[in-house]
Amino acid sequence: MLLLLLVASVAFISARVRAVQLICPRHTDVCHLKDWNVASEGYAILDQLNDTTGLLSLNQLLTPILDGPILRRFAPFGNVTIYRSDVETLHLTTDCTLQSISLHRTELSSMIFEPNAHLHALDIAIAPLAAVPSTLAKLENLKQLVISVTHIAELDLTVFYPLKELIHLEFTQNQVDSLVGAPPGERVASMVKKILIRLNPLTTVDLNLFAPFGELEFLDLTSNRIKRLSGSLRAHQLKHITLVSNALRKLDLCPWDVLGSVAWLELSFNRLQQIPACLQKLPNVTELLFDHNRITHLPLESFADLAQLRELHLTFNEIATISLGAPLPDRLRRLELFHNCLCDFPMPSNLSTLLVDGLQAHGAGNGSAKLNCSHC
Repeated sequence: MLLLLLVASVAFISARVRAVQLICPRHTDVCHLKDWNVASEGYAILDQLNDTTGLLSLNQLLTPILDGPILRRFAPFGNVTIYRSDVETLHLTTDCTLQSISLHRTELSSMIFEPNAHLHALDIAIAPLAAVPSTLAKLENLKQLVISVTHIAELDLTVFYPLKELIHLEFTQNQVDSLVGAPPGERVASMVKKILIRLNPLTTVDLNLFAPFGELEFLDLTSNRIKRLSGSLRAHQLKHITLVSNALRKLDLCPWDVLGSVAWLELSFNRLQQIPACLQKLPNVTELLFDHNRITHLPLESFADLAQLRELHLTFNEIATISLGAPLPDRLRRLELFHNCLCDFPMPSNLSTLLVDGLQAHGAGNGSAKLNCSHC
């Protein structure tokens, strides 16, 4: 019996001891390193890598701290991806020359950044990280930051204002329920072009917090729980705004600056009860997506000043009435009204080529387009 227990214990211990594996497929610049225990095995394994390795992928790296001594050893590779590791702390030192670091499925809960001019991209996914440290501002050439599936609940945008090279900022599927910040009195030199804050329990957003991002072109607040937007959007380079899959009951653009670069406004899958007010603040918009809401009335005059509008999507609402206070824009070519409570749509005289629900609507100015209202 004792011998049996001894054999079982040895087998259990042997099962836990995993040999380090290094795989470098031919004709690629990627090497895969698995089950490397830094403390017990040292750095000799890295000496087997050659200068052509551009990306080092580490699976199940066995070390709690990723700091100077290790990061300096990674310098020849430029880019490092760490997957399924017990790393708890990332301490990026000044002498680290890596251009990108990805940490996926780790125990990361702490990050410390010293002044560093080399790192361009940082990607963190699936970790118990609860905050973005203010020392992030020391990464003077950081261009892309992606953080997803963490415990971050409060997102302080002031952390990102000083990052003059940052272009892409993304927080997806975290626990963000609050955006905070104190916009500086004067414009900062932010170069951020894309901000994506998606799949979070966020319910209110103060748009004034985005004012310092003067070069912003794409704002994606998809699939949160946003019920209310306050403040003003002032990003004059903005081209695309998406607020799909939130809980907005209304949207008032009247406090916004005139945003002449916006081409797309997406508000699908909300709870809008009326067409957003002051759409003229987007004079060059080409597509409006208001489908899958609860809009009951369609005032055509709301679109009168949108001379560049080409597509208007209003399917799956509850529209039962239309007011003809002004003609629709001359450039409008596609109008989607399927699954509303309208049985016909009076065709404007200026839109002989308009497609209504994908079908050519004939008899402009003299009749109406027949719609399917059988579900009402």
